[in-house]
Amino acid sequence: MSYNIIVQTEAILDIQAAFEWYEEAKDGLGFDLINEIETCYHKISIHPQHYGFTTRNYRSIRTRRFPYQIIFEIIDDKIFVYGFFHCKRKGKK
Repeated sequence: MSYNIIVQTEAILDIQAAFEWYEEAKDGLGFDLINEIETCYHKISIHPQHYGFTTRNYRSIRTRRFPYQIIFEIIDDKIFVYGFFHCKRKGKK
């Protein structure tokens, strides 16, 4: 079974900000980040229960190359992505 992924606005804004930062640092690096995120989406769409809980019903997956984690929740046949956080920075959670 493959789950549908719905990315919430706040996560989209965080991804856009990270993309812009990496693109400014080096041409193409932002696109590498997007590819990494898409790989994570593919993994969680196939096996969402494989990833551990952060709190209550929320789970997370970390990107392999970049220091980010994606926070998501499984509801029925959908995966809601609520957050995209830098793992080495303190801030909103």
